[in-house]
Amino acid sequence: MSPDIQIPFVHSYDAIVNQARSKARESRPTAALVVPSEMDTLRAFVRAAEEDLIQPLIIGDEALLRKNLELNSIDIGDTHVIDINQPDMAVQTAARMARAGEIQVIVQGKLLAADLLSELFAHEQEFRSPGKTVSHVAVLKPKQYPKLLLLTDGAVVVQPDLKTKLNLIGNMVYVAEKIGITSPRLAVVAAVEVVYPQMPATMEAAILAKMAERGQIKGARVDGP
Repeated sequence: MSPDIQIPFVHSYDAIVNQARSKARESRPTAALVVPSEMDTLRAFVRAAEEDLIQPLIIGDEALLRKNLELNSIDIGDTHVIDINQPDMAVQTAARMARAGEIQVIVQGKLLAADLLSELFAHEQEFRSPGKTVSHVAVLKPKQYPKLLLLTDGAVVVQPDLKTKLNLIGNMVYVAEKIGITSPRLAVVAAVEVVYPQMPATMEAAILAKMAERGQIKGARVDGP
């Protein structure tokens, strides 16, 4: 994004879309929808393409795709389709293209997250820098809360140790900054809200809070447990 573009407070999904629209004026990422048999995802993908947020690419069974497009009155225009009717091969193709820099975004269609991630993690060293952690960040907008909430990790890292939690915080801060949230308040959640020696998660939460207090964690205000 150009330095002269001012980022407003981001408290909604619409604000995130506006940020993406501003960035897309300079460069649109190529996004690949893999196994496009889930109609809500396909509609959202087409909408993103129509609004010039992405350069679209579809990887999947083209005959089935064309049938679903007709049944659901969806128009993908001149979007390029790579015809692969086996989901595992479609995922492998997307992973290979991502590693080659041909696509920047992989959109999960009608396939299990585990199948997608297992193929990506088979070549994990090619997707991340040494010492970094691949993680999941969800962006939520509760009806009864005026701001966005970011949650990590709900899909990839099952039992993070202290070092991994530091990387998870770094990833979350990175995502927050990308969508226009600066200096987020970060809560390290445990089953109880006090330090309880028998529960390592509470000890690690307190350590992370103290590290942030001493300036060892940048870009976020951290507290916990």
